[in-house]
Formats: sequence, structure tokens, C-alpha cells
Amino acid sequence: DVSAMLMIVPNSWVFFCSLFFFFFQAEDGIRDLVRSRGLGDVYKRQDLIIGGGVMEGTTLTLAGPYGVGKSSLALYMATEAQKMSRKVIYFDSEFALKPALLKTIPGLNLKELSVIRSSYAEETLDIMENYVKSGEKLFIILDSVASLLMKKESESEHEQETMMGVAKLMSKALRKMTGPCDKTCSKLLFLNQ
Repeated sequence: DVSAMLMIVPNSWVFFCSLFFFFFQAEDGIRDLVRSRGLGDVYKRQDLIIGGGVMEGTTLTLAGPYGVGKSSLALYMATEAQKMSRKVIYFDSEFALKPALLKTIPGLNLKELSVIRSSYAEETLDIMENYVKSGEKLFIILDSVASLLMKKESESEHEQETMMGVAKLMSKALRKMTGPCDKTCSKLLFLNQ
């Protein structure tokens, strides 16, 4: 299992703007430097930054503060996945995915995009695991890990400690999904803050 993390550091707008420039303004000759095995994420320029794109059977985490464009970047990646005949499933645990945002992503096939909203982390991860074990080539996006709410947490008093619950649940779910994800060459993208 190969995992990667692209972190957008708070208060580093110069870094983020330079990444944006690199993605969209760099010369086309850079495309020749990119390895061909990766998902052609966002004009191939992103592939160079994250070491060849999201490789088959892998997990990638995009982390950064609120409002820097993680969801938009994930949707651009979804567009590329659709071009490669992958089924795209978008888990919206923030309940923040708006139709207006979807319409701004050029080439995104909304009819082929499955958006799933579930109330609890357990339910979200169970559905995700079922998709991964289905045997299809998938591109799965979870937006966002930080907003996952455990059923136990929602029913408990505020004083009770439930901080480690989501971390343990995510760890267990990833262990269960790693093998099937690798066999089907599926890709998992987790957005986090």
C-alpha cells in the first residue's frame, strides 16, 4: 500500500499560489517528465508534484485549512478519473457539496457522479468498504474526515471523551479496504483539515 499526503500549510498563500501557478500556467514540456502509470490528475502538472499522480490501488490524503480548494481539486481529479472510465463516488460527510460548485468543474459528468451523504462515520465507512469490495475500478472521495461523526459521539454527553473513536474507526476501515483496493486498482482520496 502506497499512501501519500499533500498538505496545504496554513498561512502559506505564497506556496499555494505557486502550486496553482504550477498546475495551470507551467509550460507544457513538464508533461514529458510525468510517469504514465498515475491517474492524469488535473492536467498532469499535479502528477509531477505528488510523484506521478494517484497510483493505482493507493490512498491519498489532501489536508489543509477550510476554503483553500481541497474539494475543488478533488472534483478535478474526479473528472480525470471519469475520463479513464472509473466510477466516481463522492462521500459528502460535511453536507457542503453544492450543485453550483459541481457546475464550475469543466468536463465533470454529473450523471456519472455518485454523491453519498450518510449521518454517521460507521455508516459512511461501511458503504465505502462495500464499494471497494465490489470489484469495480473506483475513485472514491471522502470529504471530509474531520466532519465524520460517530453514532456514539452524537448520542453522548459533551463531557464524554470520544476523540479517538473516529481515528480507530478509520484505521480499522483502511486495514479492511487496502487489499481489495489494491486488487481492483481503486483509488481513495481523503480530504482533511
